Amino acid sequence: MKDMSFDRSLARCSFCGRRPPEVRRMVAGPGAAYICDACLQLCNEILQDTAPFSAKALELASRPPVVIAAPQELQLGTVALPREPLRSVNIELEQKLQGMVLML
Repeated sequence: MKDMSFDRSLARCSFCGRRPPEVRRMVAGPGAAYICDACLQLCNEILQDTAPFSAKALELASRPPVVIAAPQELQLGTVALPREPLRSVNIELEQKLQGMVLML
């Protein structure tokens, strides 16, 4: 039987990139997905916020994702890419950041 052990010190928060020594707790998700206690707390605050999305946030969310920076191999067209993006993440923190929208 295959050894399924994993060195948890190599884990990294999928949202902020911090490792176990930098955070108090880390929650494991499916595959190699992890979330730290700080990001989990921020997510809970966002979910508890009952304010509706602003018109600007809804307009931005309806736009297709834009690549701002990419590895040089991708820019040169030497790597075959799938037609569909593997993962798109849009996070709205408008109410938390005093009217600013953070798009990741």
